[in-house]
Amino acid sequence: MIDFRKNFKSLTGNDPFAWQEKLFEKFRNGEFPEACDIPTGLGKTNVIAIWLIALGFQLKDKNRKIPLRLVYVVDRRVIVDQAMVEAENFLKKLKAAISDPANLLHEFAQVFQAASFTGKEDVIALSTLRGQKADNREWCLDPSRPAIIIGTVDMIGSRLLFTGYGKVGINHRSLQAGLLGQDTMIVIDEAHLSPVFVGTLIEVKNSIRQSKMIRPFEVMLLSATLKSENPLRINEEIECQNSFAEARLNAKKKIEWLAFDQQAKAKEGKSANYNEINQALAERLVEQAVSYESNEAKSIVVFVQTVDLVNLIAEKLSEKLIGIASQNQPLEDASDKKKKTEVASGIEKRVLKMTGEMRGDERDKLMIGSEKFKAFLPDRDRETPRQTHYLIATSCAEVGINLDADHGLCDLSTLDSMIQRIGRINRFGKTKSEIIVLIDQN
Repeated sequence: MIDFRKNFKSLTGNDPFAWQEKLFEKFRNGEFPEACDIPTGLGKTNVIAIWLIALGFQLKDKNRKIPLRLVYVVDRRVIVDQAMVEAENFLKKLKAAISDPANLLHEFAQVFQAASFTGKEDVIALSTLRGQKADNREWCLDPSRPAIIIGTVDMIGSRLLFTGYGKVGINHRSLQAGLLGQDTMIVIDEAHLSPVFVGTLIEVKNSIRQSKMIRPFEVMLLSATLKSENPLRINEEIECQNSFAEARLNAKKKIEWLAFDQQAKAKEGKSANYNEINQALAERLVEQAVSYESNEAKSIVVFVQTVDLVNLIAEKLSEKLIGIASQNQPLEDASDKKKKTEVASGIEKRVLKMTGEMRGDERDKLMIGSEKFKAFLPDRDRETPRQTHYLIATSCAEVGINLDADHGLCDLSTLDSMIQRIGRINRFGKTKSEIIVLIDQN
């Protein structure tokens, strides 16, 4: 008998939330919700672990109802890499358990190894399909082998539609489309970002179900802002019995409105162009941002809707912080370039930009190797005094990225966007946060 709670903790390091146990039971019974409406911070990515355990349970009982392949699709390349790291950790634990009978996952790993005709040592195929990263094709070499495929909308969608971006030869296109189109469950994270892709998948699903296929094709949507007729939703009363879920669901976040008069010049009888409005808006946000300057190790995120505003705010914020630093540590000589450079370098280490225009490699380095970005990670050192760090970003940082800022500032956006932004602030309930929303007072 495979124990879900024990195996889930062995794979992820955490006890499951109530919604995760509920989803496991549905998978075990061959039920696949069309959507999961789960708040940010409650482990949506662990759907991969839930699928793994449910599949192992059914393979052991020789009564498989769950698809053999899981395709995890996201609209952000950075999130593909984050999900890939999690999946790699799961598979490392399974591989290590094969030769260790004392390991709780030993029986579980053997079940997966026996599922494949080829008996591959890695037990489960794992492949990444995203731009600038070659497909290792592990997932399509042995159709009997359980597989996890993690990729972006374009890479998965093109293969399903017999095109195959990423140098897929004409002889392999039908093979990959066939494997993705049956005995597969496609999970779309942050599904609200890809409505056309979701619509296409639903049409593909309806078309496939008109024929007698060997195995089913399932589609499940994940998002904190879903509009679905029959989603799997959390029960807050039950979830809050888990201390980790309670901290996240009841995280203290105070929203305040910051007035901004966008028509001020018009009232003076002057015309204001786009650049002048942006200048005024940036100055207003920077003025508020620097009020968090302290040695209390604060991390501040600023969300705005355009790349122009991100660049402008970063420039003005850096200038403002350099001015403050110069006042606190007066230069003996105004021409002392070395000291000025040191001050500017210190500020540069505290101000970070993130936009959708960044190249993939540049964004990867920022997410993985940047010391500045570590100031926004959930497991950062929150006790050691340091200067305040700032992240200025567009919508590319609103979704999926594991940010946990102490406070946030933003302009007013759509409801979906605002929900995602708020989800990046005090995400795990470890502080008391303020969220300042700039709003036109007219």
